[in-house]
Amino acid sequence: MHWPTVSLVSFGLALTSLSFMSLPITATPVLDVSKRADPPGLHDVHTGEATFYNPGVGNCGETNTQVDFVVAVNIDVFNQFRSVICDDKFMSVTAFGKTVSLKIVDECVTCGPDGIDLSLAAFEIFAPPGTGEFQAQWFIQ
Repeated sequence: MHWPTVSLVSFGLALTSLSFMSLPITATPVLDVSKRADPPGLHDVHTGEATFYNPGVGNCGETNTQVDFVVAVNIDVFNQFRSVICDDKFMSVTAFGKTVSLKIVDECVTCGPDGIDLSLAAFEIFAPPGTGEFQAQWFIQ
């Protein structure tokens, strides 16, 4: 008698052949990309100057305006983590006792080593535009 072949997925393995008569089992690992490790340094805490800009089409391919709650990160950080940043990453920004989560959408070529550029709407959560800049602590979530 020949028993049917059964496919099962269990404990990260795809069982592709199961015969109840002779019991040979062939296992194939299943890649679970939801558990992919982030690159080292991605979640480091930074302190730098926060300024504001008028977003447009960012380097992640999205179009945003100054009323959107978005941020551009300095070019070195952006280039180092581009592959994960453009995959809907957010940044936690803290200043003046307030913390906000902003979507990272672009690089900032004029920002200093730990500088960030916030949309006007995001900047105004912390300070009036006339302030021009302020010190902020941030990390990529």
